[in-house]
Amino acid sequence: LEINDCFRSAQNAAEQYLNEIKAIRDETEVQRQEILKEARAEASSIVSEAVEARDNYNCAMEKVLKEIGKDLSSNG
Repeated sequence: LEINDCFRSAQNAAEQYLNEIKAIRDETEVQRQEILKEARAEASSIVSEAVEARDNYNCAMEKVLKEIGKDLSSNG
């Protein structure tokens, strides 16, 4: 009977340990998902800012090229 109690205690300890590991794993997964969500949002923001900067640059360059074209045609 004492051996059975010893095995029962060991089994209970092992089950408790596994349950704690599963709880930690689940919590870690929630944290991982939140980090991933934040990273995707930040990446999207960076891409949007880059696209806006590119568009502003292209618009400015078009204005400069038009002005250069006007200057060349008026000097010609």
